[in-house]
Amino acid sequence: MSLPSLETFTRLGFAARGLLYLMVGYLAIEAGRTTGSSGALRSLADDPLGRAALVVIALGLFAYGAWRCADAVLDLEGAGGGVKGGIKRAGCALSGIVHLGLGFLALRLVLGGGGAASGGGQEAAAQQLFGLPGGEAMARLLAVAFVLGGLAQAWSAYRLEFLKQLDPTAARKAWVKWAGRVGYL
Repeated sequence: MSLPSLETFTRLGFAARGLLYLMVGYLAIEAGRTTGSSGALRSLADDPLGRAALVVIALGLFAYGAWRCADAVLDLEGAGGGVKGGIKRAGCALSGIVHLGLGFLALRLVLGGGGAASGGGQEAAAQQLFGLPGGEAMARLLAVAFVLGGLAQAWSAYRLEFLKQLDPTAARKAWVKWAGRVGYL
């Protein structure tokens, strides 16, 4: 795949991911419900326009997930080897797998399976995890990993590390720095 087509593929993925996060935020603020990414996708399943949006979101999530998995394997962002690079690449792989899963969920919802009434997947997964030997400890470790991931994201926003990925002319603009910080946070 050439660099321009990879860039287009990646941008589509980022746009879908952003749209999904906006939906989660909207549902939490405006509709008064807290829901995760899968719940936000399910809320679109019963609306004809929502189903069309699900198609676009599914394609974008597939694109983003594929890009994250490719980054994990090919080291597209230059994480390098060693422990730190390995951890970053493992995080990319995990992110890719999660976003591919969300893409499959969106596609399944478009095709009529797993509609709004089939919620509870997160609760069932948590019950399965707690049912395993050492499940509570694994859940705690997972929670710590999420907190550490969030703190690392906040630190990256503070240090403006995302500017390395941008055109130098754009990276010098104050609004780009602040928009990037807000986006990372």
